[in-house]
Amino acid sequence: MNKQGKYLKYWNFFNTSKRVIGVAYIKKGFNDKLHSHTVPEHYYLIWGKARFYLNKNVKFISAPSKEFIPKNNHHKLIPCSPFLILLYYFPIGPFSKITYKFYD
Repeated sequence: MNKQGKYLKYWNFFNTSKRVIGVAYIKKGFNDKLHSHTVPEHYYLIWGKARFYLNKNVKFISAPSKEFIPKNNHHKLIPCSPFLILLYYFPIGPFSKITYKFYD
């Protein structure tokens, strides 16, 4: 399992050149940074409620929810419930080759 501190834990259970599929456990209080990457991404919110930022738009989402993030689009996800369970999918991998750019 990959870890990103006390508020985020994630695991890429498929991590190949053809795809990355993983699950994230995100606790309330996680300060996601506005970011983009050169690969599109799909979010599948399995549990919880969150504020989802995509470019200049903000919307509240509740599980079950599916969100598509086109490549190079600024986005972030902020938990509103005590925690989120999020399945994410990138159609190109591996994860270590996906270039992230952070804005805040």
